[in-house]
Amino acid sequence: MLIGNAGLSEAVLKEIDSALKAHELIKIKASGAEREDRDAWMVQICNTLSAQPVQHIGKILVVFRPNPEKDEKPAPAKRSTKKAIKKATPGKKTPVRQPPNKFAPKPAAGRAPRPTTRKAAKPTKPVKKAGPSGRKSSRTPL
Repeated sequence: MLIGNAGLSEAVLKEIDSALKAHELIKIKASGAEREDRDAWMVQICNTLSAQPVQHIGKILVVFRPNPEKDEKPAPAKRSTKKAIKKATPGKKTPVRQPPNKFAPKPAAGRAPRPTTRKAAKPTKPVKKAGPSGRKSSRTPL
């Protein structure tokens, strides 16, 4: 939510109310106002919408209002899985599998590293030098 330069209007209060219905805890950015104005807006929002102030840091206001509709919804039922059925069968012990260790050193993949000794460098071919004109010439002088 954002409170602009126009301040806290009825339209902004309606938007804050709908956001509180959906999320219970919201952040409101109050730009372009002094600290006293932001404090007054926080009090007005909480009194008008029956909300509770949580935090006011800088230009961010945090407001909470519990949503009674969310409490009425029952928690989803757990589904039984094959693993749960296997664990419930008595008399049979299955080995417990440990999760992989992310920080264990990994074995080197591929071939072994090369030896560090170097061989002597090969002699290079002589380079043709440029003539008086500055160009390399393949013709022989007459």
